[in-house]
Amino acid sequence: MAQNGPHRIAENLHLLTQVLTDLTEDRLIARLFHPPISKTQLYLLKTLYVGGAKTISTLAQHFGISNAAISQSVEKLVHQSLVSRKTASGDRRSVQVSIRKKAVDLLDQFEAERITLHNRVLIEFSVEEQQQLNRFLERYIQGLVGQTSQLDIMCLQCNDLSAEECVIRDHNRYCVQRTVEADS
Repeated sequence: MAQNGPHRIAENLHLLTQVLTDLTEDRLIARLFHPPISKTQLYLLKTLYVGGAKTISTLAQHFGISNAAISQSVEKLVHQSLVSRKTASGDRRSVQVSIRKKAVDLLDQFEAERITLHNRVLIEFSVEEQQQLNRFLERYIQGLVGQTSQLDIMCLQCNDLSAEECVIRDHNRYCVQRTVEADS
């Protein structure tokens, strides 16, 4: 007997999360980045893409990890020519990390292919169904955000694609876009 109601919805949302991660991020990372990068490295690149150059300590604070851990991720990206490091002239301890064109091009391709994957499915929905799905998803995400006490320590990396319409932006103090605006 098939289950209905909230339990079935929760199971489908879990399955959707797994499919989105496996089909989009994991497969696109494996296909576009050689050797493949970690999710942390992908989010680090996205942070630099959206927010510009950052220091190691700023990145470590942003991701909630140690300077040593973020430095290790940066080092791997440097070896792949995806980011560059520059030591500040006045303070050898301050290292600035910048995204390189190769990474920008790969992230642009990553995002374009991710959107294409979604559009292949969404094209089968009517405009009304797409709008309804979007409303339901926004409501659901806002509901989860309202229940999540640890939202401040995670960054969902929206890539600024919908910054003005972001459903969680005002709840996330580590939002890349909010950081960029504060720096302006």
